[in-house]
Amino acid sequence: MTSMRILHYNIFNGFDNGRIPLSPLRDWLEANPVDVLLVNEHRDSPEWSALRETAGFRHGVVNRHTEKRNGNLTAVFSRLPFEGTPFVPEGLRVVAVRVAGMHLVATHGFPDTSDVIADDADRLVTELESWKGEPVLVAGDFNALAASDADRLGYAALVGSAREGRYCCDGQPSFEAMEAFAKAGFTDLCAGHPEPTVSTSAPPKPRKKEGRPLRIDYALTRDLAARARRLAGEPFERLSDHYPLWIEVG
Repeated sequence: MTSMRILHYNIFNGFDNGRIPLSPLRDWLEANPVDVLLVNEHRDSPEWSALRETAGFRHGVVNRHTEKRNGNLTAVFSRLPFEGTPFVPEGLRVVAVRVAGMHLVATHGFPDTSDVIADDADRLVTELESWKGEPVLVAGDFNALAASDADRLGYAALVGSAREGRYCCDGQPSFEAMEAFAKAGFTDLCAGHPEPTVSTSAPPKPRKKEGRPLRIDYALTRDLAARARRLAGEPFERLSDHYPLWIEVG
């Protein structure tokens, strides 16, 4: 299996529609070479496009299905060529590509009610069944909670909050979306060391999420040996309201 370094990142409305300077990210990528970017909330800008070109991400595909009420897109950018035709399912913010014999899937759960998020997760799991037995990585902002984090991150406090509709159902935190992937044989690479992936302090849009530190970005694998960790600190404190995930395969 080819070794690969992958970065999943929700880039906050295309780095706030191009308003956030990207020189710190450019410098970080020079020091920490990445093979593939799995991107949520992609919106292009001259600086973001130039950064990808300079860094060698010459292969890319974007999900342009925007019927779910906003212009944020899901994208994959790669230094390595894609094998075959990328898979962009209708009605889901998903892009799937095959690189070096691996299926790499970028996904972004639409921030709706918990039952809609769970339905989208079920649909994606069904779409991925045709690749059972083949190495698959799924990464993204799922806008969903994992049961393994409930005690450590205090999710019971979400009940009765303004975020209850998204993260809770029938007065309890909802874990249905992430459980669908677990039942389908996917492994949550960060389950043993969960850390919040939504910043409670970083500009440009600090979001306290009712005071709870949430982990809603995940790296999931099936039939693939990999490891992942959340990245924090500079330069990521200044770039987005999400922290990226660093994923190593092989």
